[in-house]
Amino acid sequence: MRRQARRPRGWLPPGLLIAALLLTACGERSPTPGPGRLPVRLVLVTLDTLRYDRFDAERMPALWAASQHGLRFSSCHAATSVTLPTHASLLSGLHPWQHGALRNGVVLDDGLLMFAERLRLAGFRTGAVVASFPLERRFRCDQGFETYSDEFVLATEKGSWNEQEVPGGLFSSPADAVTDEALELLAALGRSGQAQFLFVHYFDAHAPYGESRGETIELEELLRAARHRDAGLPELVARAEQGYDDDVRFMDGQLGRLLDALAADAQRFETHVLVTADHGESFGDDGSFGHGKRVTPQQVHVPCVLLSPRVTPGVCDDLAASVDVVPTLLALAGLPPDPALPGRDLLAAAPRGQAVLGMRSLFDAGQHDVRSDGRIEPVDALCFYLVRDGSWFAGDAGHVERLSGGSGSPDDVARLFGDLGQQVRARLEAMLEAGDPETRAALRALGYTR
Repeated sequence: MRRQARRPRGWLPPGLLIAALLLTACGERSPTPGPGRLPVRLVLVTLDTLRYDRFDAERMPALWAASQHGLRFSSCHAATSVTLPTHASLLSGLHPWQHGALRNGVVLDDGLLMFAERLRLAGFRTGAVVASFPLERRFRCDQGFETYSDEFVLATEKGSWNEQEVPGGLFSSPADAVTDEALELLAALGRSGQAQFLFVHYFDAHAPYGESRGETIELEELLRAARHRDAGLPELVARAEQGYDDDVRFMDGQLGRLLDALAADAQRFETHVLVTADHGESFGDDGSFGHGKRVTPQQVHVPCVLLSPRVTPGVCDDLAASVDVVPTLLALAGLPPDPALPGRDLLAAAPRGQAVLGMRSLFDAGQHDVRSDGRIEPVDALCFYLVRDGSWFAGDAGHVERLSGGSGSPDDVARLFGDLGQQVRARLEAMLEAGDPETRAALRALGYTR
């Protein structure tokens, strides 16, 4: 059983916020401080598997209290519904079909210019603490980090993950251990007095559910009950959701410790903290369980909070996406924008006709999705999603489904998805051309060969 998390004191009191200059209707930002400004401290926190609807005062009191002095984005969407591809987008600023991590277990191209590398070139110190094997350094999310802590303490019964061996069976770390390491790294970076970037990843909301209280329910239990049309499925789902909520509370309390430490050090650094998630989780409410095989709101609508002395507290309803994180942090770092990046600075004016695009992970042939009513559906095609003008579309060039909203033409969306499919296939061809034998074998297993 993990130790009880204490309640945090919250973020910076309103009196310490710098008076802001109005830039947009929902993102107010003060002018960049002039000579004599404090060194910049950028912190990116990702909360793995956190649904948007779990971000509230009851289940996440620490982050909720902090967010009252920050900017909350009500319509933020993850690049995919799995861990590695979305984190690759968060750390590179590119869509999955651009950076090439089209599924978990893919090794990132070391030719990518990652955000941490941009900062290193600008003189920033960089460090990271990650909480689970999908972000282990072998997959190259460590590019640009001076320190990359990826030693885990919790074991899994499985010896491999996505065709990769899990050393010692140690797959993840709980939030208290992650925060302990993050605080040590924060202190080490802080001693230099230089501008710095800290990336911290928490994994507690991920299945199995209820691990923080020592009574776990595995995702496979839900899938098995659905497959057999078990009459006890609703009760099992309710228990799983309660365990999930307990894990979220635990994670939030440990995040609060990190936020406390950052607030206590705010007189030495101009601190900007962006907190978001890589994807959500389904509990049958979209007809599925877990994540990865759908791009429904339950799986890709995620929280996003920016805590910064340069924002006026409030809620922003503009669309936001994983690819917007790097442009936003670049601006807060005082570095020039990169017009080659597809995202935008979230504190700049949102463009008209704004839309968010993402995709589902690619899978090996023979994958299936167990639906909540017991049906078993194949998962073998490209699948994208588009959020625009209040409508949510998902599908590919051959079939587009409107998941919500009533505006926009599915035919236009199908053409867009067809164009994206061509980009995915071109990216796969490039990876087949340049990849090592393991990469080529993995991609051929997806059915993409010349």
